[in-house]
Amino acid sequence: VVTPAVAAARQGITVSARMEYLFRILTPILLNEESVRRVFAPNGSLPREGEICRFHELADFIERVGREGPDFFYRGEIARLVADWAGRSGLIQESDLGAYRVAEMAPLVAHLNDHEVFLNPPPAQGGWLIEVSLAFMDALLRKKGRVSELDLVRVMDSTNRLRSALASGGLPDPQDLPASETDLFLTEEARLLEEAGVSGAELRSRPRNLGSTTHCSVLDSEGNAASITTTNGEGCGSIPDGLGFMLNNMLGEEDLN
Repeated sequence: VVTPAVAAARQGITVSARMEYLFRILTPILLNEESVRRVFAPNGSLPREGEICRFHELADFIERVGREGPDFFYRGEIARLVADWAGRSGLIQESDLGAYRVAEMAPLVAHLNDHEVFLNPPPAQGGWLIEVSLAFMDALLRKKGRVSELDLVRVMDSTNRLRSALASGGLPDPQDLPASETDLFLTEEARLLEEAGVSGAELRSRPRNLGSTTHCSVLDSEGNAASITTTNGEGCGSIPDGLGFMLNNMLGEEDLN
């Protein structure tokens, strides 16, 4: 599983224009201290497009995780190194990593057009918001018999509006949403977009936003679909000695703050 990542880190990757752009806007973080400069600017400057960027210590770390398993990270040498590094502020102790367990919870179950969809349950908001999106799409299918690309954009926009409006309290069940919510989506949102003359072709021609979330979806021959998402933020500006990876900066996560 880890072999491709180890090879990429050790042999190096060619810096793309997007990577150079990200290096440039993150310059204060990537040049913050010697541990980071040694990885990202070994020759004194950040890599430019077309240059090779190598991560030898990261390759060693990933290789050991693959060989020794997760205990190497959570209850072994890495746990001690991370705890020692974090000890400057006292926020992460070795016992915190040692006590970490994967939480297995019953998923939310949503339905759309005779399909069953399993979603991430609370306390995460994402699964519930997707369930709302599916409810909107189901309403469209009942009303129109199909969902166009423009309809999908409307669904996502409406769900995003709901996401922004969510209070910090408990999450309601989509089945409990007042009928006016669905009516508003099917009438006002659609009418405003149509009056603005927004077409599917125009939407497809717009540039896509740069993001920092890596998402992978897998579908099998029986129609099952599974997805996994991980968000790699801009980093905290410090790399624990010998590990080769920068701990994340979670201050940009609104849900945590």
